[in-house]
Amino acid sequence: MSPVKEQVLNMVRDLPEDVTLDDIMAEIYFKAQVDDGLKELDEGKGIPHEDVEKRMSRWLVVGKGSSQVIELSTALSETRSRSRPSVMALDS
Repeated sequence: MSPVKEQVLNMVRDLPEDVTLDDIMAEIYFKAQVDDGLKELDEGKGIPHEDVEKRMSRWLVVGKGSSQVIELSTALSETRSRSRPSVMALDS
């Protein structure tokens, strides 16, 4: 049996008994997207953190008291040389 077919069968076996066909397709799609992303990173095709910040700044603003809050990964903030806020609010 091919390695891909083996991976898919194992993935399906690990899903709950009441799984739907849509759930199975979503799991397979998600795994394929993650694998593609990891492959791109291995090939050096990732986007630098600074570029991501520039792109995201259009949607995210630092704010207080907002009901819509996104917590940023502490692992990403620790990679920065200067301190960054760990919580940002969506621009309303």
